[in-house]
Order: sequence, then structure tokens, then C-alpha cells
Amino acid sequence: MNRSIPMALLALAPLLGGWSSCDQSLTRDPSFDAWCGDHLCSWRTDEGAARQVPTWHRDDFGVELAGDPAQISQLLDGGGYSTPRCLRFEAMTSIDAGASVTLALDFGDDGTIEYQSPVPSTHWESVSFPVTPPTWFSNVRVILRKTGSARAVLAHMRVLAGGVCTDPPLALGGRPLGAPCLQNAECGGGRCGPVVFPYGKQGGGDPAPGTCGACLAASDCAAGQSCGATVGDLGMQAGCVPAGKGLLGARCLTGADCATGTCCHQVCSACCGSCEGGVTCAAPPPPEDGYPWVIQPALCGPGQHLGRPGALCLADADCQGGACHGSGDLQVCWFDGRPCRGPGDCRGAVTIGDVSLDACLRLGVADGRCQ
Repeated sequence: MNRSIPMALLALAPLLGGWSSCDQSLTRDPSFDAWCGDHLCSWRTDEGAARQVPTWHRDDFGVELAGDPAQISQLLDGGGYSTPRCLRFEAMTSIDAGASVTLALDFGDDGTIEYQSPVPSTHWESVSFPVTPPTWFSNVRVILRKTGSARAVLAHMRVLAGGVCTDPPLALGGRPLGAPCLQNAECGGGRCGPVVFPYGKQGGGDPAPGTCGACLAASDCAAGQSCGATVGDLGMQAGCVPAGKGLLGARCLTGADCATGTCCHQVCSACCGSCEGGVTCAAPPPPEDGYPWVIQPALCGPGQHLGRPGALCLADADCQGGACHGSGDLQVCWFDGRPCRGPGDCRGAVTIGDVSLDACLRLGVADGRCQ
């Protein structure tokens, strides 16, 4: 979809007006200062030529878009789960009558222009306007295209995260598994499924209504499968899993995913909400200090020696007889609760404060039963 903004929405300021050096540009080389021989280092010349020329001062250089047409572009990484809710574009140009310069945005760099707008013909005046990006995008190609035989020179052009956007987010389809979504049409597979904690953030960090998944219900899966939580390149999303096979501590979406028959807060658990005899249904205390959350299963009276023989358990202290036996260690990535054997199985060496996202924590005994 192409969307243009009315010229009245473009804010023109005097020379250098509104250009704050304190704001960090998302574009590399916003002042067109970096040249590798006769071409820009950080911008790709797609058509015509890009020439280094003086701007309002002979020692302050910019770029002339030479030719009809002439085009330069730059590919920016997307925000992923920290996608900004508003982008602000600022430019300073000298565009003569007879030349037309257009700003275009290709989200996903797939050749489809989701946004375009003319850049006004000015003489060293700054131009600024907001654009509401899609709620998620992997990358975006910023394109500056000139048509006409007259002269067009750019002194600055930068993209900033922030500002105030009042238009609805741009539509962007073809999203991969695990990407936040608002509706089925946005996903490459046509399924905007449930969010799996802690994923599913849309632009600005707001919780997203959905995540692109491989299924919406068990009817989307083969016989003997349910629609449960699976791990993908972008995190976790709905996918087809063997029905009733998730052991205590496995991630889930419904009780049909779990051998326990109970999915509590998207974790296969022994209980959810209540237990017999007024015993509290709760997750055990975190196995290690210093983590903002730990995704754990719920048990009846964890750590209170209440479990009868055969009851589900994580530790000896969960059992009346003081013995919880299973098939080894239950280890999960603290960030999203996926099973792991070591840090290499987790999301990556990223930190929140002093906490590393690649931590693999031992929760207790895998497939434990009280003896």
C-alpha cells in the first residue's frame, strides 16, 4: 500500500531550525559525509549518480542526486520486539523547480513500497514529518528518489525513533512465525495466533493481541497433535505438538498439550488455582536469586512435604516421603521456559541489567514423582 501525506503536514523551519544534534539518527551517515572514493559509503546508489557537492557553504558538502531518475537508499534494521511506535524524518535540501524528490519506505526490503511522500522544494530549509511504522518489521529500506532534469542537493537526511504519530500503523503482511500481529492477514501463513509469554510485543512495547503461528486450534494440526507452544527463530509461537506429551514444566497453550492435563499460565502443571483440602496451588520459589521471573510449573503445596506417592514433584521437599525421583534434571531457559541443557540452548547472550538472557536454570527433577 502506498500512503502519502498532505503537504500541509510537512513542517518547514528556517535554516538549521529544529535540527538537534542530541537526537541519534537511525540512518548511518545522515549528513552524507562518508565517501568511499566517488560514492557514498553508507548509501547505495540504485540509479543515476550521487555526487559530492558544496551546500550553503563551500566547505560543507552534501550529495547531489544527478540524473533522471536518480536514487539512493539505505537498509535499516527493524526494531523487532522494540519496534518504535513513531518514526520522524528530518531532511535539509535545496531542490530546484523542475526536480522532484520522493521519500519512500520499503518495510521488509521486498520491493513493495508501504509509504511514500514528496520532499518539498526548498532552499536550505529543514523538513520534518512523522510516519507511523507497522507494529513490527524486520528491516526497512529508506529510499530517496529524484526525477526531473533540475538540480537536487541533500545536506542532511535522518530517521529518528520518537515523536508523535496520530495515523494508524502502516499495514505489513508476510510476517514470519513469531512476529507480533493484529490480524491473520498480516502473517505469511495467515494465522495470527495466541501470544506465548514473554514474547508478543508490538510497536512501542505494548502487548500485542497475537503472534504469527502455525496453527490456531488442534483442527489445524495432524491427528494426534494439539496446537501448543513451539520455539522458532523469533521466540515462541503456536505450533503443532504431540498431544498430551508435555511433561511437568513444559510450555503449553491448553491442557491438551500436557501429560498432566493441566496448563496453568502456559506451563504444564499439577494444578491451577486450587488443590484439595485448601492446599495452595503455587509455583515453587525461584531456584536462583536475581532473575526478574522464572517460568515454573504450579504444584500443590510445593516444598511442604505434602505429596503422596505418585504425586508430581520437582524436589524431595515436595513429597511426604522426602524422595522425588525422575528422569534427570529439569532445566529451562529462564527467559522463556524452553527446555535446555546449557546456555547455548537459550535465546542469546543479551542482558537485562545484570541478568543474562542465555541463563539455563535447573528447576528440579524432570518428570518427577513422589516415592
